[in-house]
Amino acid sequence: MAFKEKVKELSRELKIELVGFTKPRIDLIALAVISLCGNGSINLADIAAGMPNAVLRSSNYKRLQRFIKQVDWSWVNLPKFL
Repeated sequence: MAFKEKVKELSRELKIELVGFTKPRIDLIALAVISLCGNGSINLADIAAGMPNAVLRSSNYKRLQRFIKQVDWSWVNLPKFL
């Protein structure tokens, strides 16, 4: 399966569970999860490097940092995300 198809499929599944997240955030989560599975590291720099899109690695890294900082990681959202 092509990478874009994997992202679309995972995004569709995440959209059902993660109510309140915008499409760009859900797509970022899908990219990060697929990258995480591909390289097996939880280091944000490694995850950003493994995200095969047209964006620079540093931009992906900053997007991941902003996402983690801005999302409300309450006890309601965190279990759904995990």
